[in-house]
Amino acid sequence: MGFLPSPAQRAVWAAGDEFRAGDVSAAAAALDPWVTRSAQAAREDLALRFLSQDYGGVQALAFSVPAAAQDDESRLWVARSDAALCLWRDCLVRLASLEHPGRPWALCLRAEALGGLSDPSAPEAYAAALSATAGTRLEAMCSVLAAEDAVARGDDALAEALYKRAESADPAYTQVDMRLAELYLCQGRWQDARLRLERAHRVDPGAAEPVQDLDALLQDQPWQRVAQASDQDGRLSRFALRPNPRVEPLVPLENEPVVRIGLLSRADAFTLRMGGAMVDEAGDLTLPAGSAWIACAGPGGTWTLAPLDPNPAPARVLASPMRLQPQDPGSTFGLFGVEHGTGYFFAGSGDRYYRGLLEIDDSPEGLLVVNELDLEAYLCSVVPSEVPADWSPAALRAQAVVARTYAWGTLGRYGSKGYDLCPTVNCAVYSGAGVEDARTTAAVTSTAGVVLEDGKRGLASAHFMDNSGGHTLAAGDVWPGPDPDSVAVFDGPDNAGATRKLFPLSPAGLLHYIDDLDGDVQGWSADEGRSLWRWTLILSPDELASGVDRRSPVGMPCTVLGLERSDGGYLKRVRVVGASGDYTVSGDSIRSALKGLKSDLFYVEARFDAQGRTVALLFHGGGWGHGVGLSQSGAQAMAKAGLDEQAILRHYFPDDSARRRYTR
Repeated sequence: MGFLPSPAQRAVWAAGDEFRAGDVSAAAAALDPWVTRSAQAAREDLALRFLSQDYGGVQALAFSVPAAAQDDESRLWVARSDAALCLWRDCLVRLASLEHPGRPWALCLRAEALGGLSDPSAPEAYAAALSATAGTRLEAMCSVLAAEDAVARGDDALAEALYKRAESADPAYTQVDMRLAELYLCQGRWQDARLRLERAHRVDPGAAEPVQDLDALLQDQPWQRVAQASDQDGRLSRFALRPNPRVEPLVPLENEPVVRIGLLSRADAFTLRMGGAMVDEAGDLTLPAGSAWIACAGPGGTWTLAPLDPNPAPARVLASPMRLQPQDPGSTFGLFGVEHGTGYFFAGSGDRYYRGLLEIDDSPEGLLVVNELDLEAYLCSVVPSEVPADWSPAALRAQAVVARTYAWGTLGRYGSKGYDLCPTVNCAVYSGAGVEDARTTAAVTSTAGVVLEDGKRGLASAHFMDNSGGHTLAAGDVWPGPDPDSVAVFDGPDNAGATRKLFPLSPAGLLHYIDDLDGDVQGWSADEGRSLWRWTLILSPDELASGVDRRSPVGMPCTVLGLERSDGGYLKRVRVVGASGDYTVSGDSIRSALKGLKSDLFYVEARFDAQGRTVALLFHGGGWGHGVGLSQSGAQAMAKAGLDEQAILRHYFPDDSARRRYTR
């Protein structure tokens, strides 16, 4: 039985006929399409093996890749495979073959290779790499690698400076807290160590090491416990004496919804301050302007409200909710030391102030504190909490419309707990009246009552995130259940045709899209915020373990493998492989399972030691957020390009229309 000739054979035969006829140009033309197709296929295979972390396969295939595929991008994939396998000398040889060895990535990789070989020229190589990567997404990673090299060489002062440079370049490098804490503990800098350990615990409350190290420090250095208490007392004293900010009252509108925000839901105790007098709706209690109080959970469903000294008012024991209305609608109430962003790299603690009604009640999990106010007043805080107040007016108005639609459509989300929405990124960031700004308030009031509607079910499915990375997602790719109202869009201008043609992303297209070596990948979100459009995060298995262990006991993580992607490159499913098992995580849970990554648009590059053990995982990604709906960075870029809020909304929500449901 015979075989049909392959396309390659046909091309060779045709080229031979032309060559024998003496037409060399025609012979080359006959071969070119096949050579090009073959080169493209080999390049895609090379990229696929790299993405699959088959680094030995990358090396083997590299010898057979046609010359047409041997550009700097593919050569770097091979050099990075050498680095993954701890073949530092081979890596240096391949880097020397690059047409542009001065690229930031090549210089960073060269420094890493020299460091891996303990070459005395490594510090000089890192200095050159840091100069080249300054202001790029590689700066933070390069700084951490250089810091580790400095630690290995015993230069703690340089290591400290480099770790701080990493967190300055990209605040997501929260592992710097523990690494600096270790340096400070060795140097006897107890207060610096304590502050870093406290922050590490706030960012990753599930990690055991920060708590253990902090407890040990406080036990060995009792004066640090005194200093800790003194810091707290000083902040509390300033809170009790500092005047609350005032707000511009807003007149409630007809048909305007009321929103209940659960500020605290599991508090054992909290401290509050009245900016103006607040009266209990039951009419039997008034908390005077300027007074400060401590609320504490008690036994049997009771709770206690007691004044801070020198307030002479008596303490009260209550067994029912207290609903306090401000007598002056321009006044605010304050909460002391509110933890915010817990579990994320932007975690912090600070005093917060709120307009509207204050409700306090006891619950089985602790004290419940609810802020009740009208939707437009709520948005006056949400908009500046979500985006900078100095952004273009059109971007602020677009944000106001989408935030209004989302809030209205999700009222009652936490109804079983006694409130509508939370004040965190799980709903929308609500920082209170202290962040209100005249510019964002103008964006809210000028769009009062305007929402997005889908024409079928009423309120549209309107989500928003910080930065799309270049392409948005449909909601059904992130959260369970169908959502026909949500669609994915290419998030770039009309003249970004070359980038648009990358979709749906092939393996080589994905690497080109995320790596963006030459800065030629275009998108509306590209120019807003360093380390948002593209980022790289390097983590050790230990640093990754705390997030993984909370979901499945797989042992020490070895790697993370992408299983399924959207057309825009976002991962839908990943497999976390550990020393004692593996498990699969899907959708928006991917980010939180993997140390709070900025988005699910990423791929993973490994580093192994000479024994084949994982020593680090490099997460190369783009964007910040779940990827669905309006990209805040993109909206700002569109506004700066002269587009109004209607054009912005049509871009991100092409199937929806804006409608005013009530007016001021």
